[in-house]
Amino acid sequence: MDEKFWELFAFSGRVPRLRYFLYSSVFPLIAAIAYGLVVFGLTTVTDTVQSKILSIAVVVLLLAITIPFFGLLFVMPLSFQVRRWHDLNCSGWWVLAPVVLSIASFVSGTFVKPDAGLQLATIIQCALSLVIIAIQLVLLFKRGTIGNNNHGSDPLLTKQV
Repeated sequence: MDEKFWELFAFSGRVPRLRYFLYSSVFPLIAAIAYGLVVFGLTTVTDTVQSKILSIAVVVLLLAITIPFFGLLFVMPLSFQVRRWHDLNCSGWWVLAPVVLSIASFVSGTFVKPDAGLQLATIIQCALSLVIIAIQLVLLFKRGTIGNNNHGSDPLLTKQV
């Protein structure tokens, strides 16, 4: 396949803000809509056909499309988020920060004793949610490192040369 296609799934290098936004937000949305149309079409065919064998074949086909599709929709935004952290000269492991904070939010809501007050769990969950939103806003709006950094050359300067 084309080198540009495989670049969508690379975890090394850097990606600027606009490309990060487009590929990690807009492209999966368009792909999900296209996938929904495929599912709708296949389920319509399944509903109109009286043969159970053909219906099973359509379900198997749907699963064969679904599993790789969602794998790609998971890996591509993840790779762009790692490269966005690289653009900020941070480790790509920072993609785990929202995951850890989400788990902490869940734990705080699950294991807070009722006598300690539901308000404490709600405050903790809201605070952690705000931190997660702040992290995403940093990725969207903070300018990457100007010039070379530990993860490669500046993608904005590379295009101008």
